[in-house]
Amino acid sequence: MDWGLIQVIVALALLPYVIPQYWYQYIASALRWTWLKVNFVDGQCEYLAWTSMAEISTRRVHTCRGHYCQHFQHIAGGKCWRGSVKGFFSGVIQRQKVEKPAGLALRQSFLCVDTKVIAAYILCTIWVFSPSPIHVRPSEFNFGALYIKPELDEESKEVLVHVHHHPTRLSQPAPNTNLTVQEIDLLLKGYPPYYRKTLVCFGMNVPSPIKTDADVQRGGWIIGVGLSDMLPIPVYMDTMRAPSEDRGTVFWRSIARVKAIVENNIRPLFPDERAARNIQATINGLNQGECIQAMEIFNDSPRLDAAGLQLLRTKLPTSLLLPVLHAALRGAEACVVYVKNPGRELDTMIPELLMPLDSDTKKIFLRGCI
Repeated sequence: MDWGLIQVIVALALLPYVIPQYWYQYIASALRWTWLKVNFVDGQCEYLAWTSMAEISTRRVHTCRGHYCQHFQHIAGGKCWRGSVKGFFSGVIQRQKVEKPAGLALRQSFLCVDTKVIAAYILCTIWVFSPSPIHVRPSEFNFGALYIKPELDEESKEVLVHVHHHPTRLSQPAPNTNLTVQEIDLLLKGYPPYYRKTLVCFGMNVPSPIKTDADVQRGGWIIGVGLSDMLPIPVYMDTMRAPSEDRGTVFWRSIARVKAIVENNIRPLFPDERAARNIQATINGLNQGECIQAMEIFNDSPRLDAAGLQLLRTKLPTSLLLPVLHAALRGAEACVVYVKNPGRELDTMIPELLMPLDSDTKKIFLRGCI
């Protein structure tokens, strides 16, 4: 037995305990510097930046040419984030590198992302889950097939995140995977979960009635929900409300607007209820122009003056009355069903370590399986 070798090993093992802490930090820093001179790639991380994606805001974040999409399934390993996250942003990914923070393991691979990238990933991939009330902000995100666990690394003080996505049917991914960067930005701003830049109404592409933030508070988008078969994203950012307002204000405010327009603007145009009941209109569908016109009516003031009512009469002939009212009822009913049960408010579902969720400057590091 080589006692000399044993003494050297023991001495090295005890070194951190017998020398001052600041000396140990200097030695560790010197060893890291020496290692990176030989293996410089160990000092870098791949970087997925939301600001780079925003430069091509009209493109979809995910593209898949194959029938069976397997771009975002979790494959266990030290770089599982390549399949679950990096591979998903195939439509807008731009290769970048960032320096690995001191304290992160040199031999371990990480993917650096902004928290907004995580938010986008949630919006695009979360699909089937049963909402339930959230009373305390959770320490991890575990809904449907998506599991996200953040933790604070003691050595580097960086947030490390493990993402595990395990869809049950890869052949039928969440229908919201086709969101664009611009749509995601607005959804994270508090736009309703039904928002898309273009709606599909009766097989036709129709521009969204939401053109500005002010339109979110109006009723046109409720009519759009009733005219189209667009499925909502299962979660939404409940941020467009005052602290004193109740949960789901983005829905209740617009539903109230629709009701006011029906009561104050449309009912006076048809005082004879028998005439309204006898309108021979079917609800097989409107043409593109009529869909746009119907949504514009409910983006208007809820209390029109005489001149406004006269103009509305020309926009809303009796042949359109029933289809428009049917769209209002169908849209309002869909929104009530969506929002009546708590547990869809994404801003309350996210762990504190990932906040603020809509930041494109706060960096976190995705790690592989341990």
